[in-house]
Amino acid sequence: MQAAEAPAGADGVTSLHLDVSLTAVPFYAHMGYTIATRHTHRLKDGTEIAAVAMRKTLA
Repeated sequence: MQAAEAPAGADGVTSLHLDVSLTAVPFYAHMGYTIATRHTHRLKDGTEIAAVAMRKTLA
């Protein structure tokens, strides 16, 4: 994660946003991301799955 976050911060990016599955939430929370919203995401085949938008403020 640091390989992506460090250059973004160096380029002046102040926050990162992700759209993840429910199973990925604990991983990203451990990396410092917080839940912004919960919603559904429609896959190409039309299947809808629960999803979470997450955000991390960069120092």
